[in-house]
Amino acid sequence: MIITEEIKRIVQVGLSVCIALTLVMGLFFLPSFSVFAQEPEPVATEAVPIAAEEEENEYRFSVLGYEEQTLHGPYDSISIVFGIPGDWELIEGTEVRLDLSVFFTAADGTTGPANEVTAFGGMLDVVFNDITLTTVLLNQSGEIAVNVPVPADAFIPAYSQGRHELRLVLNAEEDCLYDWWTTVVVRSTSRFILPHRFLVPTTDLTQLPKPIHQEDSVAPDLVTIVIPDEPNGVDLQAVLAVAAGFGRMTAGGMVYTFVPASQLTEELRANSHLIFVGKPVAFSILVGVGFPVPIVGNQFDVSAAQPDDGIVQMAHSPWNQSKVILLVSGTSDVGITKAGQAISSGLILSGEPSDLALVAEVRPGELATYVPTDRTFADLGYASEQINRVGIVNRDYIFYVPPGQVAEEGAYLELRYTHSTLLDYNRSGLVISLNDELIGSERFSDATSQQAVLRVTIPPRLLRVGNNRISIRADLFPLDTCSSLLLYNKWLSLSSDSLLHISFLPVLADTTTRVLDLAYYPDLFALSPGEGGVVFILPLDDVNAWKVAAQIAFDLGAYTEWTLAEHLVYLGSEAPESVLQTRDLVVVGRASTLPIIATLGDALPAPFEAGSDVVTSTHLQIEYRLPTGASIGYLELLTSPWNTDGAILAVLGNSDLGIQWAGNALTVPELQGKLAGNFALVNDDQIATTDTRIKTGVAAVVATPAPGGVTRPTTAGEVTVSGKPNWVIPVLGGVLVLIVLVILIAISSSIRRLGRQS
Repeated sequence: MIITEEIKRIVQVGLSVCIALTLVMGLFFLPSFSVFAQEPEPVATEAVPIAAEEEENEYRFSVLGYEEQTLHGPYDSISIVFGIPGDWELIEGTEVRLDLSVFFTAADGTTGPANEVTAFGGMLDVVFNDITLTTVLLNQSGEIAVNVPVPADAFIPAYSQGRHELRLVLNAEEDCLYDWWTTVVVRSTSRFILPHRFLVPTTDLTQLPKPIHQEDSVAPDLVTIVIPDEPNGVDLQAVLAVAAGFGRMTAGGMVYTFVPASQLTEELRANSHLIFVGKPVAFSILVGVGFPVPIVGNQFDVSAAQPDDGIVQMAHSPWNQSKVILLVSGTSDVGITKAGQAISSGLILSGEPSDLALVAEVRPGELATYVPTDRTFADLGYASEQINRVGIVNRDYIFYVPPGQVAEEGAYLELRYTHSTLLDYNRSGLVISLNDELIGSERFSDATSQQAVLRVTIPPRLLRVGNNRISIRADLFPLDTCSSLLLYNKWLSLSSDSLLHISFLPVLADTTTRVLDLAYYPDLFALSPGEGGVVFILPLDDVNAWKVAAQIAFDLGAYTEWTLAEHLVYLGSEAPESVLQTRDLVVVGRASTLPIIATLGDALPAPFEAGSDVVTSTHLQIEYRLPTGASIGYLELLTSPWNTDGAILAVLGNSDLGIQWAGNALTVPELQGKLAGNFALVNDDQIATTDTRIKTGVAAVVATPAPGGVTRPTTAGEVTVSGKPNWVIPVLGGVLVLIVLVILIAISSSIRRLGRQS
């Protein structure tokens, strides 16, 4: 058969199309194959500076944690609360700069200018610390910027703990007269301009955590905790008590670093509040600091103190007079322990001078173990309050539960309140929670407007030792949004006669089964005073492990609101059998440097080979082989072999970074929620968990992929295929087959045509 030029062209075109499709397939899938013979080198990056328009002393609402907010006419308001560092004093030039978007929407849904006759859509009052600064006329739609100077008489904080409040109040009563609605969007790019001068801060110990920490500060102070270069277990026990105390006092909000004395750089000295924990002999740098009890010859020059007294004192930093130095110390191990526990209590009692406290005795067993069965809000220190705002408001009430006590059934809150009858009862009411758990609610009515009494049952299981929080959320929405009385009569009054009724009994031996699961952390270790306290077991010489232990203590102090830190600390293998038999254990560090890990052996959910920092098996559905030098963290939870009622939590890693990752998994809220079972493998923010106690079925495994893509494998030398759409190969294959068929048909047709022509 003779192959004509026509057939050649058909074949050439078909082959070209096939080759093109093959190349497309190759390009599509080539990036999906990656061979990791070793860990890739990290890519160097540079920090991107803030936009050039940012100026000194400028703090955007977004940086303060406030997102874009919307005010809806005819009446609405929002509030923004912030603090400033304790060594700041606001000066002339303080401003509020508002970026606003104003919309006027007609009944037919179109937007446009305000009433063409009045050219007026409403007013926006700008109120700073209860002083009205200006009224913005809303007479045009679109984006507007408003600069509002803040006078000196508005610098006095409106809130406790030195916090300031900005309120924006929308009065768009024109919405009630004309057929449109006014909307004002407060952009998160709005900002405060806060020029200031530095003050010499107070050194009054009774005001702790101020000046070291200011709640909701626009510029959180840096705090450095300084420890001896060669601390013993007692030193570290005091360090963890101090960390827990500041965690409790600041609700976990304090930003701090952690260094041995020899690593305290000039930069840290100049820019940080400093907290030294240890004997004076460990801190020669403090000689000459103006403490009320100075350090002379590595000792305290004080005649009023006894040898075993704890010494807590504060002075201005000689390296920066706007910073302070807090010294938690003593001349003996007993004294240092007392001083640390005093800080952990969150309450320092000082006479004159107020910058010195001598701690004579700490009696954990003699903490308040009795509170009255009935306590009013007034007994708790709260006065009656009338709230005049539209929208949602929240109020918190703190009350104390003593250690060694358990609440009886029948506990309740009896909330007494009244409210305006001008509220919309279908949208207004109360929601009550205890320690962030909902316990009751009530919708408003004419009946509740007259001295209402709402009784809400308090489940004993929600109560915890120490401080507890009742939160009351009120939804206040008007019946008539166009009422001229709206701004003055949409009120709610909460009475100080409201009553807490909780009857307590001494705690008896707990015969219930304890559930050990990482998902229940930190409830696993409530750390209440008494024999149930925790023992931290740490390596002999590992500053990073000590730092992570302090991070855990800080977090537990914030969460459990310790009444007093009674934990113990042992280094290496110091812990005696009597302690192991009566306490829960938290073990932090590398397995190879912790003899207790070798002692536990196969009792661990994932054991380690002798002298190794890598587990022999993870028991996960997918086992990974780590490349040389790769970091990994481990969390292991088990019943103590020395105490069947006790628990052991091991926070481990094969490197400093791995230990830090494991600590972060416990203390970072975004990661904490990923924990479950009795074993977790932690790679930065990736957490895989399982429960090795499950003998049948599939283990509960949660693998968290990296954001925006497929998890990169950690197995050296393996090839992985990322998840391309599974329909691509069949479709492209089908196209190739179709092209071949078309070519064959074209060739056959050409041959038949040539045959007819011949």
